[in-house]
Amino acid sequence: MEIVPRVHWVGLNDTESKIFEELWSIPRGVSINSYLVIGKNKSALIDTMKESSFEKYIEKIQKLIDPKKLDYIVLNHVEPDHAGSLSKLITIASKASVISSKNGIDFLRKYHKVPFNGIVVNEGATIDLGEKTLRFISTPCLHWPETISTFLEPDEVLFSGDLFGAFDAIGDNIFDNKINEVSIYAAKRYFSAILSPYAPFVDKAIKKFRALDKPIKVIPPSHRLIYKNNPSIITKIYE
Repeated sequence: MEIVPRVHWVGLNDTESKIFEELWSIPRGVSINSYLVIGKNKSALIDTMKESSFEKYIEKIQKLIDPKKLDYIVLNHVEPDHAGSLSKLITIASKASVISSKNGIDFLRKYHKVPFNGIVVNEGATIDLGEKTLRFISTPCLHWPETISTFLEPDEVLFSGDLFGAFDAIGDNIFDNKINEVSIYAAKRYFSAILSPYAPFVDKAIKKFRALDKPIKVIPPSHRLIYKNNPSIITKIYE
């Protein structure tokens, strides 16, 4: 599903798991969102997928691009639901460099024994894909110490990781144009369960996003709806 031109949702729904991170009940499941950005010259995946869903995941990617031609794999967060399939993916996309924070790259090298080229990005670092540029924003402790966010220019899309996420599987409509009380409750419950202990870091991240020199037009988080119609809905809920 295309979010903006040449930016695609390649995520999956987990409707089999009944417990999220061994703690929280998810009777309606949860979506695990991954995104493919295809620039004029290079391509990048924003987050990957849990290992057990790799076969379905790679089939989605193959419909859009030959995975062997992937240039970058960006990991905003290296928890297993977002980075668990990295070892399998990198054996196919062997020329792709893995991008994360220093903590992220260090964690990944401990979790994954497949060798890979790691690129550590600090605040404000950029990667040019050709007519699309990835700008990296340091947003630690959302909710692990390694987390970052990725801002896509000129499309003004903020890949926010677990920040602005929500519980429940995603339906045929992945966007927020039909948001309702169920969706709002799923977001509030996710914040309460996952991110409320890190509320000061949430506040710092939102202030940092507001200080960007360009407005945020779309927010695709790592779980559930993509906020394209009105991104301020989810930022206000989180505030």
